Amino acid sequence: MNIENFLNELLSKGLKLWVKEDKLKYEGTKEVITNELLNTLKKYKLDIIKYFKERLEPKEAFPLSLGQQALWYQHQIAPESPAYNISCLFTLQPDLDIKRLKECFKILFKRHPILRTTYKAKEGICLQQIQQDTETNLNLYIIDTSEWTDEYLNDWIKQESHAPFDLEQSPVRIKLLTRYSAAKNSILSFVFHHIACDYWSLKIFIDELCSLYESNMTISLPYSSFQYKDYVEWHQKMLTGEEAKKSENYWLKQLSGELTALEGLTDHPRPRIRTYCGKIQTFDVDADLSNSLQTTPYVIFLTAYMILLHRYTGKNDIIVGSPFLGRTKSDFDKIFGYFINPVVLRADFSENPSVYEMINEINNTVLSAFKYQDYPFQLLIEKLNFIREPSISPVYQVSFGLEKIPEELKKTTLNKIEKGKLILNYLKSEQLGAAFELDLLIIQNDDNSFKAAWKYNNNLFEDETIRRMNGHFQTILKSIISYPKKKISEINILTQEEKQKIYEWNDTKADYPKDKTIVDLFEEQVQKTPDAIAVIFEESELTYKKLNEKSNQLAHYLINNGVCADVLVGICVERSLEMIISLLGILKAGGAYVPIDPTYPKERIDFMISDSNASIVLTKNKIKEILLNEYSLDNPKIKISPENLAYVIYTSGSTGTPKGVMISNKSLSNHMFWMQNKLPFTSEDIVFQKTLFSFDASIWEYWAALISGAKLLLASPESHKDIDHLVETINTKQITILQVVPSLFQLFLEHPKFKEAVSLKRIFCGGEHLPEEIKDKFYKIGIDAKLYNLYGPTEATIDAACYHCDKDKTVSIGKPISNTQIYILDKDLNYVPIGVPGEIYIGGDGLARGYLNRPDLTKERFIETSFGRLYK
Repeated sequence: MNIENFLNELLSKGLKLWVKEDKLKYEGTKEVITNELLNTLKKYKLDIIKYFKERLEPKEAFPLSLGQQALWYQHQIAPESPAYNISCLFTLQPDLDIKRLKECFKILFKRHPILRTTYKAKEGICLQQIQQDTETNLNLYIIDTSEWTDEYLNDWIKQESHAPFDLEQSPVRIKLLTRYSAAKNSILSFVFHHIACDYWSLKIFIDELCSLYESNMTISLPYSSFQYKDYVEWHQKMLTGEEAKKSENYWLKQLSGELTALEGLTDHPRPRIRTYCGKIQTFDVDADLSNSLQTTPYVIFLTAYMILLHRYTGKNDIIVGSPFLGRTKSDFDKIFGYFINPVVLRADFSENPSVYEMINEINNTVLSAFKYQDYPFQLLIEKLNFIREPSISPVYQVSFGLEKIPEELKKTTLNKIEKGKLILNYLKSEQLGAAFELDLLIIQNDDNSFKAAWKYNNNLFEDETIRRMNGHFQTILKSIISYPKKKISEINILTQEEKQKIYEWNDTKADYPKDKTIVDLFEEQVQKTPDAIAVIFEESELTYKKLNEKSNQLAHYLINNGVCADVLVGICVERSLEMIISLLGILKAGGAYVPIDPTYPKERIDFMISDSNASIVLTKNKIKEILLNEYSLDNPKIKISPENLAYVIYTSGSTGTPKGVMISNKSLSNHMFWMQNKLPFTSEDIVFQKTLFSFDASIWEYWAALISGAKLLLASPESHKDIDHLVETINTKQITILQVVPSLFQLFLEHPKFKEAVSLKRIFCGGEHLPEEIKDKFYKIGIDAKLYNLYGPTEATIDAACYHCDKDKTVSIGKPISNTQIYILDKDLNYVPIGVPGEIYIGGDGLARGYLNRPDLTKERFIETSFGRLYK
């Protein structure tokens, strides 16, 4: 007789057979247990008992399941990692019967051979071997802790929960700490390696432990004729069948196309070699799922999670892994072991679907994944020819799961298992291992409330980021439940607190006389300090009165030659007194100046003159000639509108044809009033004007000085390239205000005499990123000056934000200047959360009118939004 076929036939009829204490036991209905069957069982009893013993205790090593192979592979890469440790900690009552508890463990280790399994590689292939059922292999340790302090216990728990396994010895550690504290409580610690256990197995273990202890080992536990070896064999056989081929085809189609890593989610870049350092944070979920959107909580939470990832990263192709139970046959329900098979869930956001559409898509994806879940993920990686990278997990880097609280926990509290005489109280222990970069586990309680447990690699994420991420997740969850017809791009992600913070950050409103221009402010200063020195250039200088008179002469000439509001006048002059006179004179005439560097190539100069349609181009000789004529020294009696242009500056053209950026008088005045209020210059200041006038950073250097009574010292032409000359000038001329690009500032800091620049009060960096090392180097040299980082494109009038660099803080672009707003938005013009990459959009009084002669580009870059007009 073929014993295996005979037993399978009985099993199909509902008859269960098992061996207990070398006796054959059976259970079934009267219809199945006939006299004929009893005679057959009696006849072959010894053969059946022998068969069971050989099946339950295979003497030969057998292969790992494909899921175990993946865990073995990870263990070889990072054997010290606790990422795949399952730890459980309980306190037990003082009257615990330790002897009885130990006997219960003996039964469990005999009942579940995988608890006695070891894992060894032979010729590159790992096999698992069940060890004998002896007390040596019980892996139970009883420790007297009556002398332990709380601090020592906490350290022990942390170390025990996360200590690595030597899988050649055992995949399990069970330790009982007795007589702890004055209450004489015991503490029970289970630690399993995932290769031998999943959370379903843990439930089996705890359930059976409680039942055995309660019955004093008299109860007959539900019997299973299958063991983990049978599952491995079944799975291998299944993979050769037609259903496996269908599953394979489904998954290969589902994962066709490019599978790129999820970028833009983490705070820190991935290290070259993947790490498994982890933490966990758990939050209550504040959401009403009573209106379930015709789907399951799993799908709703997964949809919210995928939307979160989409909005954080900007990626339309979102791939998430999810651990499926893997126990697709009822025969596997009572088997202890690792059955989990991760499935890959993919969502496409490229068409900006509605919430309903996205939920339906994800629901269908989940149903299909459930149908084809038996196909192993490990084999799928091989079929995809996926090249493993040491820095990331293959195919997906983030995971999602939903878990219901086991029945045992529903009887009392969520932190307690009470079954007769055995009371297990959960003890929380810190989780240090993370198998993925980010893993969200939703825990569903008996009352249909939920918790969100975020496990994350803390080498990649800051704790605060995860707290914010949870807030965004819950905001999304509420939005999709309340507004299922909305498009995904319309879903709110920010919390109310963050919205308020952005509002306050951009609440930069500051009153200033909008009817006043730079000309008005300068002329007011002339009245205050007519005889003070305004401009110094080499051996020459002009007082405020003299500068005003000469610029008036030029203004009258320009007015006589047709210059008025919005008429552009070119200036092709090297740095000199004539440059300042011409800038001021054009503004006094009501026109707008176009600075043209005389060192530019002829083709660029010709382009700028032609494109600007400049009615007049002033040169140094032309200006001198005009000033020799007897034009009026009085201020022109014309009304200059704040809305009219002050200047047009051409961009460098590094990304194409140079563009003329049109800036109004109002925008310029707003910037100058901000500087006067926040960074006031005085008559004691000497401003070093060395920036080329064709760059807008130069603009505040002269106007901030000339409207505040300060001295403006002009660097000699080409001297901005001579670091020795610049440092000498700063020291000998007692410069107080300096603006410099970070790359040049680096050279200043390396110059041996720069540390003598004790006259400096303020140093402004802009035009480039200011590295931390430059800031740190500045503070080390000991100059008692304040360092500022300025940020802003030409299109936002010189600067849009300013940051006072703190010695002990990271450099940032700071906060918006007065009447300026800076938003970080995604492609759909939604706020992005703090710490999430987005595009900078600038609004407010500093915005340029647009690009000269480029209405198409103006429309593209200066857009109308719900925030108002913004530059992107």
